[in-house]
Amino acid sequence: MNTIYPIEFIINSGGQIINIKNHQEIINKFKERKLDLLTYFSGKINQAYIDKFEKTLTDRKKF
Repeated sequence: MNTIYPIEFIINSGGQIINIKNHQEIINKFKERKLDLLTYFSGKINQAYIDKFEKTLTDRKKF
């Protein structure tokens, strides 16, 4: 199983995470691997979890 990392954070001078630099790249990697995840983790519950993860991932305010 591959990962969707690395996640590149943008950090302000106070050390707080203010954004994710490669957000779109992470979304693209997830979409490329989604079918593999659905094949490996079969079933309705896993399908719902993966769909919810994708919805959260693509919402920049939540992710």
